[in-house]
Amino acid sequence: QYDEDEDSYFYTDEEEVEDDSIFAQNDKIKEFDENDINHIKIAIIGRTNVGKSSLLNALLGEERSVVSSVAGTTIDPIDESIYYEGYHITFVDTAGIRRRSKIKDIEKYALLRTEKVLENADIAILVIDAKEGIVELDEKIGGLIDKHKNGVIIVANKWDENSEEFHKFREEVYYRFKYLYFAPFIAISAKTGRNIDKL
Repeated sequence: QYDEDEDSYFYTDEEEVEDDSIFAQNDKIKEFDENDINHIKIAIIGRTNVGKSSLLNALLGEERSVVSSVAGTTIDPIDESIYYEGYHITFVDTAGIRRRSKIKDIEKYALLRTEKVLENADIAILVIDAKEGIVELDEKIGGLIDKHKNGVIIVANKWDENSEEFHKFREEVYYRFKYLYFAPFIAISAKTGRNIDKL
């Protein structure tokens, strides 16, 4: 029957649908959205001050996200969308993650939001600082990606070393992130734009 106040249909006791019918499963079936096929959601994650906001700006080609040398400037994730070669791509510039001993209330909130972003993301860009190298916290953040089974690209930002150093660093990346063995690795400079097009 139709309920005008609720603008919806409902079943009376006499009309109750049997549990094994397809209609009884309607609420459990996600509606198909043909426009969503070409919509890729990308989470940009990493610890504080590795250049996530600078990377987002470089990918968008615009100064959309606040960039600062002060760690933890970006608190709430910032969504930005572009259309690229027929795909609708949404980038999410997530708040940086600090060591648990240094996390304040607002950063605990940011960590929870980062987890939420990964739950809904198709791909994660894991940003590490090439100058500082890989630290334990980077590995823990990488574990969040493994937990949520996202596709992933590992990005070493602030790269200005030569090719020989690149191969050494790449070996270390795959040694430290064994659980992300399938992930492509690329060294970039968000500041100068190096390898942004390739990414």
